[in-house]
Amino acid sequence: MHFLFVTDVRFWRRDQGSHTRIANMVDRLAEKGESVDVFFTGWLYEPDLAALNASPPAYGLHSKGERSRKPVRQDLSGRQRQFARLVRSVVRQLVLNWRRTIGKHTKPPPICYRRFGLQIHEPKLSDFYDEEVRRRFVSLCEQVRPDIVIVEYVRLAWLLSNIRGVVPDHCISFLDTHDVQYERQSRFHERGLVHDIDISPKEEAAALGLANFVIAIQSADKQKLETLVPHAKILVAGLAPPVQPAPRYAPQLSGVIRLGFIGSSMSPNIAAAKRLIENIFRPLRERISNQVELHIYGGVCGRIEASFLGDGVHVHGYAANVADVFATIDIFVNPVETGGGLKIKNVEALSHGVALVTSSIGAEGIEHGAGSAFIVADEDEQYVTTILSLAQDTGRCMRLRNAAWEFSRKYFGDEIVYRQLDDVWLQHRNGIDKLSRSLI
Repeated sequence: MHFLFVTDVRFWRRDQGSHTRIANMVDRLAEKGESVDVFFTGWLYEPDLAALNASPPAYGLHSKGERSRKPVRQDLSGRQRQFARLVRSVVRQLVLNWRRTIGKHTKPPPICYRRFGLQIHEPKLSDFYDEEVRRRFVSLCEQVRPDIVIVEYVRLAWLLSNIRGVVPDHCISFLDTHDVQYERQSRFHERGLVHDIDISPKEEAAALGLANFVIAIQSADKQKLETLVPHAKILVAGLAPPVQPAPRYAPQLSGVIRLGFIGSSMSPNIAAAKRLIENIFRPLRERISNQVELHIYGGVCGRIEASFLGDGVHVHGYAANVADVFATIDIFVNPVETGGGLKIKNVEALSHGVALVTSSIGAEGIEHGAGSAFIVADEDEQYVTTILSLAQDTGRCMRLRNAAWEFSRKYFGDEIVYRQLDDVWLQHRNGIDKLSRSLI
C-alpha cells in the first residue's frame, strides 16, 4: 500500500520524543516494504540536511525546498506598533472566547483552565491554514494517489477536508494526536506556561472528526478522546523502542552514581531540568558529596544558564545515539510537572533497563508499572530519598533495572504497540485487493 504522512514536524532530527515516535512509525513501514511518502509543510535547513544525509530516509520527502539558514525575523516596528499588535491580539482573543461560548455542547465539556494573558500569545487552529500548503498537498495527493493518509497532528487536520476527489475512493485517513491538546493547554496554563496552540474542546473535536480514524498515544488518552468525539474510531499506538539487551550492571556506592535527564528545549523540560538541579541534585550532593553526578542531554542544555549548573552537573547537548546515553546512566530522573500523552524519554529509559524515577505526570500511560518497573515521586524529598535508597542498595537497583526492561518488552514491543494499526491496515489492504480482483 501507499502511505502518505503529512506533518510540520522535523521528525528526522529526533531531538524530541514526539520526533522519535513519528520517525519510528515511518521507518517501520518503509522497512516492511511499504511505499511511503512524507509531505512536510516547510523548508529544509542545514540541520535538516545534515540529519537526512547522516541517515538517508527510505521514504520520499516532499518539502518547500532548501534554504541555507532560517531567516531571522527583524522587528522594526517600534513600541507603538508593538502596542498595536498587542491590542489586536487582546481584541481577537476576546472575540474568539466570546464565540466559544456560543453553541456549547449540551453536555458540558471537560473542565478547561485558561489564562487570558497566555492565550493572547498562542496561535489558534485557524492560524495554521496556509493556501500554498493546501495547493502543494493537493498536487502531491494527485501525484502519488495514496491508499492511506496519516496527519500529524490536530493543527493540520484542516488538510483532510481537501483530499476527496484527489485521492482514490478507497483511501482512508488517520489523525495522529500525540496529546489531547485542550487538556495539555490547561496543564501548561496551570503552570503559567504558553502553549503551542490555543484550542477549545469543541474545536479539537471538530478537527478530529475530519479523519476516518484517530490515533491516541495511550489508553487514557483514548478514553478522553472517546468522550470528546463519541462517534470517532480511535486506535492506540505509542512508541516501540528498538529491542535492547538486558541490563548487566548496577551502580556501586564505592563509585560515582550517575543520574541522567534528557529533554528538548520545550518549557516543561526546562522547568523539569531546573527543578532536578536545584531541588533534587543539590540536596543529594550535600548528603553524599561527589559520589553523585548529574548528566543532562538534549536541547534543554542550551536553555540552562551556566551559572545555574553548579558542581557535579554536566551538560552534553544533543546526543546522536540515545543508546549511548542510557549506557552511561545509573538512574534516570524525570520530575516533569507539565504535559500530556506519553513521556517518550521514560519509555526509552525503561527499554534500556535503566532505573527510572519520575512524577505522576511522567507515569501517565505506563501507570501499571509504577512501584515495580519504576518509582513514582512527586515531592522533592521523595526523589532524594528514593535515589539515595537505590544508590545504597545495589540489589534493589538491579532488580528495578531488570523489571524495567521486562516491562518494556511486555508492553512496548513492536507487535503490541502497533497491533491495532496493523489490524486496520491489513483489513484495508485486503479490501483493496478484493476490489482490484472484482475489477479484472
